[in-house]
Amino acid sequence: MKVKSKAELKVLVKENKSLRTTLSELKQEFSRAMKEKLEMEEDLNNNLLKLGAGTVVGAAIIKDRSVLFPEITTPNLTQALFIIIAPVVVSLCYTF
Repeated sequence: MKVKSKAELKVLVKENKSLRTTLSELKQEFSRAMKEKLEMEEDLNNNLLKLGAGTVVGAAIIKDRSVLFPEITTPNLTQALFIIIAPVVVSLCYTF
């Protein structure tokens, strides 16, 4: 290895310091991004649970109502679509 001049060593030290600072900043940014990712995944899981719960509750209501009110089981496309879509819409409203 050749002996570097003082000026060259000074430049290398300065460059090394700059690289260490950049590395530290990148680590902080990565940490922040990972935290944000985890929060977003948690929100997504909560929203999926709410959507699933709303669908299950809606299905239970449909089943109970069909026993109490047999006319609900007669084919009616408009009612059927409303019954299927309503719990989804309600659960989506609660997620936002």
